[in-house]
Amino acid sequence: MSFVLSFVMLFGPVFGSLCIGLMFGNCVVWLIRPARRKLAEESVSYPGTDFRESTVTLIRLAVWAVPLGFFVALAAASLLKSLR
Repeated sequence: MSFVLSFVMLFGPVFGSLCIGLMFGNCVVWLIRPARRKLAEESVSYPGTDFRESTVTLIRLAVWAVPLGFFVALAAASLLKSLR
């Protein structure tokens, strides 16, 4: 039982941290001017894939995923008796 709880405690916040990492990656690529221009050109034919909309979508996901993952990890940690 402790293996399952420690696994849940470790991987509960993964989706929230993935959202934050993708937002950070989006911002880093946006800082590179040639990459920003090329990605802006490519996103014209696909609605919802420009920098602003994709970042806003990631923020909306992170608003739910980060607290939920944190709560899952805390719940698993509170039920965990030992790390053995």
